[in-house]
Amino acid sequence: MNDVNDQRRGNAATNDMLTYKEAAWLLGVPVGTVYAWVHTRGIPHVRLGARLVRFRRSDLLEWLGERTIRAAAVPTPRLRTIPGHAS
Repeated sequence: MNDVNDQRRGNAATNDMLTYKEAAWLLGVPVGTVYAWVHTRGIPHVRLGARLVRFRRSDLLEWLGERTIRAAAVPTPRLRTIPGHAS
């Protein structure tokens, strides 16, 4: 079979490597955004040559986790009482 998955079945280190398109799909952003992030060094990547860039899936998932903003604990609102009325 000449399937893409068959072509990528090298060793474990290369199986973890993603292309721009795959990284964009994983992150849910346009490919152009991934190119811009690489240009500004805003995203972890591996440069294998002058024009050859790959992304480790594990690095991207860790990078994404570092950018997760946790919800703040919301205090329970205090009910105001109306003057002259019993609570």
